[in-house]
Amino acid sequence: MFKFILNCVHCGFGRDGFKMARKAELRRQRIFDDALAAATEIAARDGLKGLTARRIAKQIGCSVGTLYNVFENLDSLILYMNAATFAALFEELKRLGISRDPETRIRDLVDTYLAFTLDNANLWSVIFEHVWPRDYPVPEWYQQGIRQLLAMLADALEPILPEADRAERMQAATALWSGLHGIQSLAAAGKLGLLTSENLTSLIDLLVWKFIAGMRKG
Repeated sequence: MFKFILNCVHCGFGRDGFKMARKAELRRQRIFDDALAAATEIAARDGLKGLTARRIAKQIGCSVGTLYNVFENLDSLILYMNAATFAALFEELKRLGISRDPETRIRDLVDTYLAFTLDNANLWSVIFEHVWPRDYPVPEWYQQGIRQLLAMLADALEPILPEADRAERMQAATALWSGLHGIQSLAAAGKLGLLTSENLTSLIDLLVWKFIAGMRKG
């Protein structure tokens, strides 16, 4: 799975502003790609605490100053890396077949999400541990990456919520995903046992099926 995320980094995620022809700009693109790959490798191994500009620059053989000629700051680099993680999850979810049974479709999405976040626990935790500076607006392309994941779940909810409009289905998808994330985060942090003797799978099943039942009742 880690190699798959690296492929998402190298395939050009976030490159639109970096398509430049001159030699100097091609070098800038290479540093962009190499820095994202290095940050992903470090974060997958050591989590957010391992991510420093000095460490990333050393791994790709450039100075910190050179790194900051490409990225505005470390926060920006981490944001691109997190976006690549979202993109990798999106690609995994797209691989699922479309089931005629909405409950099966939702369960497949949930199972794939959980497997991905557990297989890439450190990378996933960086997304929520990293605090984006308040004086920097979150880029639209980053928000779009999150919305496309929620939209996939919202589409799966459509047969269950036939009277709901798109905004209402997105709201329902956000509520369900937030609940899943909360349980997954507690389990990943080893804190679930403080609340219950139930395991992760049984709690997820309870949440998903009760959610679906409640939605059907309206």
